[in-house]
Amino acid sequence: MMGSEETLMYEGKVIVLDFDGVICDSVYELIESCIRSASVQFPSKFPSTLNPNQHDQLTKLLLQFRPKIKTGYELILIAYALSILNDYSSENDEVLNDLKLKLPSQEELLKKWPQQRDFLLDLFEVSFESVHSTFNQVRENWILTSEQEWLSKNPLYSGIPESIIESVKAFGNKVYVATTKEKKFCLKLLRANGIHEEIVPDECVYGLKDQSDGKKISKVDVIKSIKSQYPNSELCFIEDFIQTLEETSIVMLGAGKISLYLVDYGYNTEADRNKAKIHPFIELINKEEFVKILKSK
Repeated sequence: MMGSEETLMYEGKVIVLDFDGVICDSVYELIESCIRSASVQFPSKFPSTLNPNQHDQLTKLLLQFRPKIKTGYELILIAYALSILNDYSSENDEVLNDLKLKLPSQEELLKKWPQQRDFLLDLFEVSFESVHSTFNQVRENWILTSEQEWLSKNPLYSGIPESIIESVKAFGNKVYVATTKEKKFCLKLLRANGIHEEIVPDECVYGLKDQSDGKKISKVDVIKSIKSQYPNSELCFIEDFIQTLEETSIVMLGAGKISLYLVDYGYNTEADRNKAKIHPFIELINKEEFVKILKSK
């Protein structure tokens, strides 16, 4: 990393990338991790093994929710709710029957997410910390027992790793990653795909909990921090979640040269993409346009 004096003098381009949906196509690994986590978080209530039809149905349903969530643990709550609504358990369980009466329909869950998130936490009597811990443990166990399988479920989008490497080596850009994924998982995937320390140093990857006290740090705070380090540089922030870009456009208004981009291939909806098309400070880009941003000064 450069010292503070060098960063102030640096006038090249600084590129901040979201990870899932921009660099990595991780949705099927996320869904599988959440299904496994639900059986751990809610033992005896969520089936320890889904039959093939149930697994396929639940995967298709969770795919619909992916553009609505900010952090992966949310899909654990949704998976459990959907399993109750679709009667996956073979037991006539009074607790599950009572929960089913209190749950909104899957259409309402999808329509009103993330507003329903806290309601599910309360209804299922679990905390964010508990569900998040389970999620981490399940992922870590998967990596420990079958790392290559886990890596294969997290492919990076074709051409993106090479373009990131070229952006740094050939064009001298600074590349950062800001993600709601745990930093350790993000780093493992970057390093496994040839994006090594000299391209994106560990300290240039901001994960879900990246403060010294372990508390969450928002992506907007990350952008503010990075921009303060490079006040003379253009900062390009590339995301697949329109709400994060909208918030950034407000908070960073007047903070210097900042370009905001929504990729059209990530985990977003047509409505999100239409918002970007008419937003005065957000540009909708495809993968080829993203690569051009990486491969320019």
